[in-house]
Amino acid sequence: TEGRIEFRGNIRGGGSPFGVLELPQDDAVCEGSLRFSGWALDDQAVAVVSIGIAGGETVGSGSVIPNQRGDVAAVYQGYPHADRAGWEFFLPCAQLRGSAQIEVKAIDDDGNSTLLGSRAVRLRYGK
Repeated sequence: TEGRIEFRGNIRGGGSPFGVLELPQDDAVCEGSLRFSGWALDDQAVAVVSIGIAGGETVGSGSVIPNQRGDVAAVYQGYPHADRAGWEFFLPCAQLRGSAQIEVKAIDDDGNSTLLGSRAVRLRYGK
């Protein structure tokens, strides 16, 4: 590359969703159920926030929490559905086998996907 930076990519549609996985903290202990939450937006609409085990199965999808994230709506006023950016999901700990890396992705109506974050989760043994 002789000191140059080259970018190559495929661009589809208007863009990819974006957002944040806020809870839980990394290396969280799971007992009963564990709350995952954050926010996600897109230039069109976020179709689903998908929660899954890294490299494996999807375990569920986040539920939209209307009017919960006024901070996000204020910053991203021009985005559709900014009043519905907040989401949450309660991971049933019984679905885990020991420990797992949980990935959270936002997927828009065009199929564009963005990893919002991942968290290491482990079961509390002896309970």
